[in-house]
Amino acid sequence: MKTLLILIGFNLILGTGLKPFCKCDKHDSLQSEIEQSDLVMIGDVLGKSVISKNVRDENGKKQNLRLTQYQIKVYKSYKGIKRDKIIFLLTMTDMASCGLKLETNHRYTIFGNKGTFLSSDLEKLLSDSEKRSYWSSSCSRTMLYKSEIEEQIKPELQK
Repeated sequence: MKTLLILIGFNLILGTGLKPFCKCDKHDSLQSEIEQSDLVMIGDVLGKSVISKNVRDENGKKQNLRLTQYQIKVYKSYKGIKRDKIIFLLTMTDMASCGLKLETNHRYTIFGNKGTFLSSDLEKLLSDSEKRSYWSSSCSRTMLYKSEIEEQIKPELQK
């Protein structure tokens, strides 16, 4: 999953400018995804905002990098954060760039990572709070909450 996010970041910078694409590798095992994720939790989406950053592609043409930042109340945490906290989750706004589309007032099982997949040049455009956010994509196992998924996660954490 991290490899995919890095590839997206490189695509934003190299060769193709900001042209979106999304190609997810087959999901790793649940155990592997838990190990690779900095954050595994169940949370309620409280709100969202769109962050827009002006950048230049390799030809000097202005492009608009759009991110969606979700405000999420942690309902249950398995890894990475304490319960009853509010976190921010960043993703690409465009689903063609592997962005997540979460709905306000819905509960999700969330897999995320600290840091960004952006190059250091683009990362400089982010505020400190944006840099401290978790990141996720449609290539992760992040999904609308189902109790069956929670039952699958619990034994994997005990391995």
